[in-house]
Amino acid sequence: MTTGAATNLAPMSLSDILDEAFDLYKSHFVLFAGIAAVVAVPASLIDRLASHWLGIYRLMERISASSQPPDAAAVGAMMLYFMVAATVMSISYVLQAGALTSAIAQRVLGRPASLASAYRSVRRSFWRLLAAWALVGIVWCAVMVAAVFATAVVIGVAAAATVAGGSMGAASAVFVGVVAGLVIGIVMAIVAVMTSVFVTQIVMIEQRPATETLNRQWALAKGQVWRLAVACVAVSLGSALLVGTTYASIDALFEYVLFPALHMPYEAQITVSSILSTLIGLLAQPFIATAFTLLYFDQRVRREGFDLDMLSQSAHAPGPAEC
Repeated sequence: MTTGAATNLAPMSLSDILDEAFDLYKSHFVLFAGIAAVVAVPASLIDRLASHWLGIYRLMERISASSQPPDAAAVGAMMLYFMVAATVMSISYVLQAGALTSAIAQRVLGRPASLASAYRSVRRSFWRLLAAWALVGIVWCAVMVAAVFATAVVIGVAAAATVAGGSMGAASAVFVGVVAGLVIGIVMAIVAVMTSVFVTQIVMIEQRPATETLNRQWALAKGQVWRLAVACVAVSLGSALLVGTTYASIDALFEYVLFPALHMPYEAQITVSSILSTLIGLLAQPFIATAFTLLYFDQRVRREGFDLDMLSQSAHAPGPAEC
Protein backbone atom coordinates (compact mmCIF):
# COMPACT_ATOMS: atom_id res chain seq x y z
CA MET A 1 0.00 0.00 0.00
CA THR A 2 1.21 3.51 -0.77
CA THR A 3 -0.06 6.09 1.66
CA GLY A 4 0.71 9.16 -0.41
CA ALA A 5 -1.20 8.36 -3.59
CA ALA A 6 -3.28 5.26 -3.00
CA THR A 7 -3.34 2.60 -5.69
CA ASN A 8 -5.58 -0.36 -6.40
CA LEU A 9 -5.15 -2.59 -3.41
CA ALA A 10 -4.56 -6.25 -2.86
CA PRO A 11 -5.09 -7.83 0.55
CA MET A 12 -2.05 -7.41 2.79
CA SER A 13 -0.48 -9.87 5.16
CA LEU A 14 -0.21 -9.01 8.83
CA SER A 15 3.51 -8.30 8.48
CA ASP A 16 2.77 -5.95 5.56
CA ILE A 17 0.22 -4.08 7.67
CA LEU A 18 2.64 -3.73 10.57
CA ASP A 19 5.43 -2.54 8.26
CA GLU A 20 3.12 -0.02 6.59
CA ALA A 21 1.84 1.16 9.97
CA PHE A 22 5.38 1.74 11.22
CA ASP A 23 6.33 3.64 8.04
CA LEU A 24 3.23 5.83 8.28
CA TYR A 25 3.86 6.36 11.99
CA LYS A 26 7.45 7.46 11.36
CA SER A 27 6.49 9.76 8.49
CA HIS A 28 3.85 11.58 10.52
CA PHE A 29 5.14 11.12 14.06
CA VAL A 30 4.95 14.81 15.02
CA LEU A 31 1.35 15.11 13.79
CA PHE A 32 0.14 11.87 15.36
CA ALA A 33 1.96 12.41 18.66
CA GLY A 34 0.63 15.96 18.80
CA ILE A 35 -2.93 14.75 18.29
CA ALA A 36 -2.49 12.24 21.10
CA ALA A 37 -0.81 14.77 23.42
CA VAL A 38 -3.60 17.37 23.09
CA VAL A 39 -5.88 15.03 25.05
CA ALA A 40 -3.51 12.77 26.99
CA VAL A 41 -1.54 15.51 28.77
CA PRO A 42 -4.56 17.45 30.13
CA ALA A 43 -6.24 14.17 31.11
CA SER A 44 -3.14 13.18 33.07
CA LEU A 45 -3.04 16.56 34.81
CA ILE A 46 -6.74 16.30 35.75
CA ASP A 47 -6.10 12.84 37.17
CA ARG A 48 -3.16 14.14 39.22
CA LEU A 49 -5.14 17.14 40.50
CA ALA A 50 -8.05 14.93 41.50
CA SER A 51 -5.78 12.50 43.33
CA HIS A 52 -3.99 15.37 45.10
CA TRP A 53 -7.22 17.13 46.07
CA LEU A 54 -8.68 13.91 47.50
CA GLY A 55 -5.39 12.90 49.11
CA ILE A 56 -5.45 9.50 47.41
CA TYR A 57 -1.77 8.67 47.80
CA ARG A 58 -1.65 9.61 51.48
CA LEU A 59 -4.85 7.63 51.93
CA MET A 60 -3.34 4.57 50.21
CA GLU A 61 -0.24 4.81 52.40
CA ARG A 62 -2.40 4.98 55.54
CA ILE A 63 -4.53 2.02 54.47
CA SER A 64 -1.50 -0.12 53.59
CA ALA A 65 0.16 0.71 56.92
CA SER A 66 -2.94 -0.10 58.97
CA SER A 67 -4.35 -3.51 59.82
CA GLN A 68 -7.85 -2.03 60.18
CA PRO A 69 -10.32 -1.81 57.28
CA PRO A 70 -10.68 1.69 55.78
CA ASP A 71 -13.41 3.93 57.17
CA ALA A 72 -16.41 5.20 55.22
CA ALA A 73 -14.75 8.53 54.37
CA ALA A 74 -11.73 6.77 52.89
CA VAL A 75 -13.91 4.44 50.84
CA GLY A 76 -15.97 7.40 49.60
CA ALA A 77 -12.85 9.32 48.57
CA MET A 78 -11.50 6.31 46.71
CA MET A 79 -14.81 5.72 44.91
CA LEU A 80 -15.05 9.40 43.92
CA TYR A 81 -11.51 9.35 42.58
CA PHE A 82 -12.08 6.21 40.53
CA MET A 83 -15.31 7.67 39.10
CA VAL A 84 -13.47 10.85 38.07
CA ALA A 85 -10.57 8.85 36.65
CA ALA A 86 -12.87 6.51 34.70
CA THR A 87 -14.85 9.44 33.25
CA VAL A 88 -11.73 11.36 32.23
CA MET A 89 -10.13 8.24 30.77
CA SER A 90 -13.24 7.34 28.74
CA ILE A 91 -13.71 10.82 27.30
CA SER A 92 -10.01 11.26 26.54
CA TYR A 93 -9.85 7.86 24.84
CA VAL A 94 -12.83 8.64 22.61
CA LEU A 95 -11.40 12.04 21.63
CA GLN A 96 -7.89 10.76 21.07
CA ALA A 97 -8.83 7.62 19.14
CA GLY A 98 -11.35 9.49 16.99
CA ALA A 99 -8.94 12.30 16.08
CA LEU A 100 -6.09 9.90 15.36
CA THR A 101 -8.28 7.71 13.17
CA SER A 102 -9.48 10.73 11.20
CA ALA A 103 -5.94 11.99 10.54
CA ILE A 104 -4.61 8.52 9.71
CA ALA A 105 -7.45 7.85 7.27
CA GLN A 106 -6.77 11.15 5.51
CA ARG A 107 -3.10 10.32 5.10
CA VAL A 108 -3.86 6.79 3.87
CA LEU A 109 -6.12 8.35 1.24
CA GLY A 110 -3.36 10.75 0.20
CA ARG A 111 -5.10 13.82 1.57
CA PRO A 112 -3.74 16.56 3.84
CA ALA A 113 -4.35 16.24 7.58
CA SER A 114 -3.71 18.52 10.52
CA LEU A 115 -4.26 18.56 14.26
CA ALA A 116 -7.07 21.10 13.90
CA SER A 117 -8.89 19.19 11.15
CA ALA A 118 -8.61 15.92 13.10
CA TYR A 119 -10.30 17.43 16.16
CA ARG A 120 -12.93 19.19 14.07
CA SER A 121 -13.79 15.78 12.66
CA VAL A 122 -14.03 14.11 16.05
CA ARG A 123 -16.10 17.00 17.39
CA ARG A 124 -18.75 16.26 14.77
CA SER A 125 -18.75 12.54 15.64
CA PHE A 126 -18.07 12.65 19.39
CA TRP A 127 -21.51 11.68 20.68
CA ARG A 128 -21.93 8.90 18.11
CA LEU A 129 -18.51 7.54 19.01
CA LEU A 130 -19.18 7.74 22.75
CA ALA A 131 -22.55 5.99 22.29
CA ALA A 132 -21.01 3.26 20.14
CA TRP A 133 -18.38 2.49 22.78
CA ALA A 134 -21.08 2.56 25.47
CA LEU A 135 -22.96 -0.13 23.54
CA VAL A 136 -19.75 -2.17 23.31
CA GLY A 137 -19.29 -1.76 27.06
CA ILE A 138 -22.83 -3.04 27.69
CA VAL A 139 -22.11 -6.13 25.57
CA TRP A 140 -18.85 -6.75 27.40
CA CYS A 141 -20.55 -6.39 30.79
CA ALA A 142 -23.26 -8.87 29.77
CA VAL A 143 -20.66 -11.38 28.61
CA MET A 144 -18.65 -10.85 31.80
CA VAL A 145 -21.72 -11.52 33.95
CA ALA A 146 -22.40 -14.69 31.97
CA ALA A 147 -18.75 -15.73 32.32
CA VAL A 148 -18.79 -15.15 36.10
CA PHE A 149 -22.00 -17.17 36.41
CA ALA A 150 -20.54 -20.00 34.32
CA THR A 151 -17.34 -19.93 36.39
CA ALA A 152 -19.36 -20.12 39.61
CA VAL A 153 -21.23 -23.15 38.28
CA VAL A 154 -17.98 -24.85 37.29
CA ILE A 155 -16.43 -24.13 40.70
CA GLY A 156 -19.52 -25.56 42.39
CA VAL A 157 -19.38 -28.73 40.30
CA ALA A 158 -15.64 -29.04 40.90
CA ALA A 159 -16.10 -28.63 44.65
CA ALA A 160 -18.79 -31.31 44.69
CA ALA A 161 -16.52 -33.65 42.71
CA THR A 162 -13.67 -33.04 45.12
CA VAL A 163 -15.83 -33.94 48.13
CA ALA A 164 -17.21 -37.05 46.43
CA GLY A 165 -14.05 -38.35 44.80
CA GLY A 166 -11.25 -37.65 47.20
CA SER A 167 -7.84 -37.15 45.57
CA MET A 168 -9.15 -38.35 42.20
CA GLY A 169 -11.99 -35.89 42.46
CA ALA A 170 -9.57 -33.08 43.31
CA ALA A 171 -7.50 -33.80 40.20
CA SER A 172 -10.63 -33.86 38.07
CA ALA A 173 -11.81 -30.60 39.62
CA VAL A 174 -8.49 -28.89 38.81
CA PHE A 175 -8.64 -30.17 35.24
CA VAL A 176 -12.24 -29.02 34.79
CA GLY A 177 -11.38 -25.62 36.27
CA VAL A 178 -8.43 -25.12 33.92
CA VAL A 179 -10.47 -26.13 30.87
CA ALA A 180 -13.35 -23.89 31.91
CA GLY A 181 -10.95 -20.97 32.41
CA LEU A 182 -9.47 -21.47 28.95
CA VAL A 183 -12.90 -21.71 27.33
CA ILE A 184 -14.11 -18.56 29.07
CA GLY A 185 -10.93 -16.71 28.07
CA ILE A 186 -11.33 -17.75 24.43
CA VAL A 187 -14.99 -16.72 24.42
CA MET A 188 -14.13 -13.32 25.89
CA ALA A 189 -11.40 -12.81 23.30
CA ILE A 190 -13.79 -13.70 20.46
CA VAL A 191 -16.41 -11.31 21.84
CA ALA A 192 -13.83 -8.52 22.07
CA VAL A 193 -12.70 -9.07 18.47
CA MET A 194 -16.22 -9.35 17.07
CA THR A 195 -17.55 -6.26 18.87
CA SER A 196 -14.76 -3.70 19.15
CA VAL A 197 -11.80 -3.89 16.74
CA PHE A 198 -13.15 -1.40 14.18
CA VAL A 199 -15.68 0.58 16.23
CA THR A 200 -13.76 3.87 16.03
CA GLN A 201 -13.01 3.41 12.32
CA ILE A 202 -16.64 2.62 11.49
CA VAL A 203 -17.93 5.74 13.24
CA MET A 204 -15.20 8.13 12.10
CA ILE A 205 -14.66 6.93 8.53
CA GLU A 206 -18.11 5.65 7.56
CA GLN A 207 -20.01 8.10 9.77
CA ARG A 208 -22.47 5.40 10.84
CA PRO A 209 -24.76 5.92 13.84
CA ALA A 210 -23.99 4.07 17.03
CA THR A 211 -26.95 1.71 16.60
CA GLU A 212 -25.48 0.35 13.35
CA THR A 213 -21.90 0.08 14.55
CA LEU A 214 -22.06 -3.36 16.16
CA ASN A 215 -23.77 -4.90 13.13
CA ARG A 216 -21.20 -3.33 10.82
CA GLN A 217 -18.37 -4.48 13.10
CA TRP A 218 -19.77 -8.02 13.04
CA ALA A 219 -20.03 -7.97 9.23
CA LEU A 220 -16.41 -6.87 8.82
CA ALA A 221 -15.01 -9.32 11.37
CA LYS A 222 -17.14 -12.36 10.47
CA GLY A 223 -15.02 -15.26 9.29
CA GLN A 224 -11.79 -13.46 10.20
CA VAL A 225 -11.85 -13.84 13.99
CA TRP A 226 -8.54 -15.65 14.38
CA ARG A 227 -6.70 -13.42 11.91
CA LEU A 228 -7.98 -10.31 13.68
CA ALA A 229 -7.22 -11.82 17.09
CA VAL A 230 -3.61 -12.52 16.04
CA ALA A 231 -3.36 -8.97 14.68
CA CYS A 232 -4.66 -7.54 17.97
CA VAL A 233 -2.16 -9.58 19.97
CA ALA A 234 0.74 -8.65 17.67
CA VAL A 235 -0.02 -4.92 17.77
CA SER A 236 -0.69 -4.91 21.51
CA LEU A 237 2.42 -6.91 22.42
CA GLY A 238 4.63 -4.86 20.12
CA SER A 239 3.34 -1.60 21.59
CA ALA A 240 3.54 -2.90 25.16
CA LEU A 241 7.12 -4.04 24.59
CA LEU A 242 8.10 -0.64 23.20
CA VAL A 243 6.41 1.34 25.96
CA GLY A 244 7.26 -1.11 28.75
CA THR A 245 10.98 -1.27 28.09
CA THR A 246 11.24 2.49 27.59
CA TYR A 247 9.26 3.25 30.73
CA ALA A 248 11.08 0.67 32.86
CA SER A 249 14.48 2.07 31.88
CA ILE A 250 13.60 5.72 32.53
CA ASP A 251 11.58 4.94 35.67
CA ALA A 252 14.51 2.97 37.13
CA LEU A 253 16.77 5.96 36.48
CA PHE A 254 14.33 8.25 38.24
CA GLU A 255 13.66 5.93 41.18
CA TYR A 256 17.23 4.97 41.98
CA VAL A 257 19.08 8.13 40.94
CA LEU A 258 16.95 11.26 40.51
CA PHE A 259 14.38 10.85 43.32
CA PRO A 260 16.95 10.01 46.05
CA ALA A 261 19.23 12.82 44.88
CA LEU A 262 16.40 15.39 45.04
CA HIS A 263 14.83 13.90 48.21
CA MET A 264 11.41 14.05 46.55
CA PRO A 265 8.37 13.13 48.69
CA TYR A 266 6.35 10.06 47.77
CA GLU A 267 3.41 11.97 46.27
CA ALA A 268 5.73 14.02 44.04
CA GLN A 269 7.42 10.81 42.89
CA ILE A 270 4.06 9.29 41.94
CA THR A 271 3.08 12.44 40.05
CA VAL A 272 6.33 12.51 38.08
CA SER A 273 6.04 8.79 37.31
CA SER A 274 2.45 9.26 36.14
CA ILE A 275 3.37 12.14 33.81
CA LEU A 276 6.31 10.10 32.52
CA SER A 277 3.98 7.16 31.85
CA THR A 278 1.59 9.43 29.93
CA LEU A 279 4.35 10.91 27.79
CA ILE A 280 5.85 7.53 26.97
CA GLY A 281 2.37 6.19 26.23
CA LEU A 282 2.20 8.76 23.44
CA LEU A 283 4.68 6.55 21.61
CA ALA A 284 2.20 3.68 21.49
CA GLN A 285 -1.24 5.16 20.87
CA PRO A 286 -0.58 6.59 17.38
CA PHE A 287 1.00 3.31 16.26
CA ILE A 288 -1.93 1.25 17.57
CA ALA A 289 -4.45 3.54 15.87
CA THR A 290 -2.45 3.44 12.62
CA ALA A 291 -2.23 -0.36 12.62
CA PHE A 292 -5.93 -0.85 13.29
CA THR A 293 -6.95 1.75 10.69
CA LEU A 294 -4.83 -0.01 8.07
CA LEU A 295 -6.30 -3.33 9.20
CA TYR A 296 -9.78 -1.84 8.78
CA PHE A 297 -9.05 -0.74 5.20
CA ASP A 298 -7.49 -4.13 4.44
CA GLN A 299 -10.59 -5.87 5.76
CA ARG A 300 -12.79 -3.75 3.48
CA VAL A 301 -10.54 -4.65 0.55
CA ARG A 302 -10.98 -8.33 1.34
CA ARG A 303 -14.74 -8.20 1.87
CA GLU A 304 -15.93 -5.42 -0.41
CA GLY A 305 -13.25 -4.90 -3.06
CA PHE A 306 -12.70 -1.48 -1.51
CA ASP A 307 -10.57 0.72 -3.80
CA LEU A 308 -8.66 3.53 -2.11
CA ASP A 309 -7.47 4.91 -5.44
CA MET A 310 -11.01 5.44 -6.74
CA LEU A 311 -12.02 6.92 -3.40
CA SER A 312 -9.06 9.29 -3.11
CA GLN A 313 -9.68 10.63 -6.64
CA SER A 314 -13.44 10.97 -6.21
CA ALA A 315 -14.51 14.58 -6.50
CA HIS A 316 -17.44 14.14 -4.12
CA ALA A 317 -15.37 12.67 -1.28
CA PRO A 318 -13.84 15.57 0.68
CA GLY A 319 -12.96 13.52 3.77
CA PRO A 320 -13.31 10.28 5.69
CA ALA A 321 -17.01 10.87 6.20
CA GLU A 322 -17.64 9.92 2.59
CA CYS A 323 -15.81 6.63 2.73
